[in-house]
This record gives sequence, structure tokens and C-alpha cells, in this order.
Amino acid sequence: MNINLARALFEVGDIEGASEAIDAAVEANPDWYQPYALRAALLAQQGDIASAREALRQALELAKEPEQRAEIQEQLQNLRQTDS
Repeated sequence: MNINLARALFEVGDIEGASEAIDAAVEANPDWYQPYALRAALLAQQGDIASAREALRQALELAKEPEQRAEIQEQLQNLRQTDS
């Protein structure tokens, strides 16, 4: 699955490979929140907080379960703290 590959590549620092795998995961299942959340983490690590925040907003729109939404809300809050 592309999201697992994306996570693995992200963890070893292959940002370009992770980004490509995230894009493939979104293309394969555009209604799944996890690729957007992972994209947000990648963007935040690169210092692009505004784009990371937007990716998390997309993830939040797609998340269906309360625990998923709570996790994303927490990530958004962490970005706000990072940005200030």
C-alpha cells in the first residue's frame, strides 16, 4: 500500500520518495484522510506550515471517526504552537 511506503520513506528521510508515494495514495483513494495527514507532517518538517495546515484541514474533512478527527485536531493545534 502506498501509504505504508510513504511512511517508511518519510521515516528514513526520503522526502521526495515519500511525497510521490503520498500522491499515489491520494490518487488511489482520494477520500482517505491518512495521506493528507502524512503530507501535513512532511510539509511541516520542511517548514511549510501554511501548506501543512491546509493538508490537515483536508484530512479533517475526510476523517469519519471521532478519534481520527481528534488526532487531526491535535496535529492542527501543534502546528499553531509551532507557528507562533
